[in-house]
Amino acid sequence: MLGCLMRIAHFTTTPVPGGVQRMVETACRAHAAAGHDVAVSSVRRVAAPHRRAIRHRVDGNRPTATLAWALLRTLAFRADVAVVHAGSPTECALPAMVLSRLLPTVLLEHSFHHPLASPGEERLYAMKRRVPNWMAVSRACADRVAANAGVDATRIGVLHNGAPRPVNEADDTELPSGPMVLGVGRPTADKGFDRFCNLADTIEGAGFVWVGGDKARRVGSVDLRPWREKLGPFYDAAAVVVLPYRVEGFLVLYEAMACARPVVCRRVGGFDEMIEDGVDGRLVAGDDPRSWTAAVAGLLGSASERERLGQAALRRWRRDFSLEAYGRRLHELLETVASSR
Repeated sequence: MLGCLMRIAHFTTTPVPGGVQRMVETACRAHAAAGHDVAVSSVRRVAAPHRRAIRHRVDGNRPTATLAWALLRTLAFRADVAVVHAGSPTECALPAMVLSRLLPTVLLEHSFHHPLASPGEERLYAMKRRVPNWMAVSRACADRVAANAGVDATRIGVLHNGAPRPVNEADDTELPSGPMVLGVGRPTADKGFDRFCNLADTIEGAGFVWVGGDKARRVGSVDLRPWREKLGPFYDAAAVVVLPYRVEGFLVLYEAMACARPVVCRRVGGFDEMIEDGVDGRLVAGDDPRSWTAAVAGLLGSASERERLGQAALRRWRRDFSLEAYGRRLHELLETVASSR
């Protein structure tokens, strides 16, 4: 199996656009570049190359007829290996356990964050403990999930993701004429939208744009834009990209690095695994307004510092987080898992 082309099935129940869905799409692009055959079982349409699309409406871990149908369709693809993507620590427990009994399977945790309390949480973790190949997108995520699941931290491996450089296609997007500070994601407290708004109210002389709302509107001093898939024009126009996330979410970070943009991140989860403070980005601990203002205003006031950090981030992306680098890590893992059964 090692070095051979594979049939790879991806399975996710995430119902919303965003990080997990886009990481599945990124994996599909890496597979396509390597010539592998891919099927995707998901709630949402996958905007990436794949041979078979299995659309479903699976609700969490409930053993419903819909789940059975989705799993049967996934198995009918006759994959060499499957990847089950969990958007929260208790998501996809049952699908991962079932698939792992029938074919080589990787369970990939994308977040340690619990958006809602899950009834029967221990039962769900018990299912996940039966999956031999349990991974997470950062060491911090692996450690938190392992602690919640009652397993040793070494039980869960790490697969750092990556992302291609966003395409900058010409369109009629209107952007601020002066320096722009960019935020991306759902405008929620988990994403630190309140901190972004505070920065916009505090720092003068820059336009603050956040992409990820349901419609275009003003929120205080922030220009909130609706979500869009193609973010290249926004990254390329940004002077600074600010990620005040209170939970992990690395895709925007990788894309900003690919565009050589300096990034200011909250020191939470695995962000300090991807960014070295003062070398290829800035990390800010906690919610102290003065620390955030100093970090962002300092970059806005120094074009040379923005250039230095942006170029260092680009070099790090090329080495560790480009589509090619991610594809190598992913395929080495999947080949090993497929060959071990």
